[in-house]
Amino acid sequence: MPLSKDLLQRLSASVLIALAISNCREKPQPIAQPREAPPPVEAPTPTPRLKIATVDVQQVFKDYHRTAAYQKEQHAQVALIQSKANERLEVIRQLEADIRTLDKQLADPAIAPAKKQVLVEERRSKFQDGVALERERTEFMQSKHKALQENSAERARAFLDEIQVHIAEKAKEGGIDYVFDKSASGFIQTPFFIHTPEADDMTAEVIASLNRDAPRQEEAGLHKDTR
Repeated sequence: MPLSKDLLQRLSASVLIALAISNCREKPQPIAQPREAPPPVEAPTPTPRLKIATVDVQQVFKDYHRTAAYQKEQHAQVALIQSKANERLEVIRQLEADIRTLDKQLADPAIAPAKKQVLVEERRSKFQDGVALERERTEFMQSKHKALQENSAERARAFLDEIQVHIAEKAKEGGIDYVFDKSASGFIQTPFFIHTPEADDMTAEVIASLNRDAPRQEEAGLHKDTR
């Protein structure tokens, strides 16, 4: 038996009402997940303070016992060179005296021509000997002094290298990060450091350490010179 139109309309209305009621019912909410706590913020690590010291390298070089010993050796070499040069100078002065004597003899108007010729030749010979000896004496002194200066510069560089290595070792032992040379200066001879605390100066410590193995005689001389 076919459904009447009225019945169909009522059934359709019932279905719509049921759907509306179903949609109005409260839907279950999802369970909220607990939030993760943020990682703890680490405090910044404090930067360690640099340990800085100064040293007067010129004073260390001056008071280093090996420098003092070499200076004595150098003075002895200079004295020997001067002695050898003076020996040559004495010969030259004797030749000059001989030439003055010959000049007096040649000035005599009564001198015989033959005698005069002999004296002229003798004077010429002594004059040439004197010129040659003076040239040789000058070259001797220049050569010796040049060799001495080159040796002195080489030894000075070697001593400075020893001093710098020793300073680096002392700094490492004391946990010092940087050591500055307070005797250094700029191109107009002005010091790089206007003021440095005396408490951070290593000069006396370095000198004492370097001279620890100095021979007693040299050590006594160093103490005498620094008074």
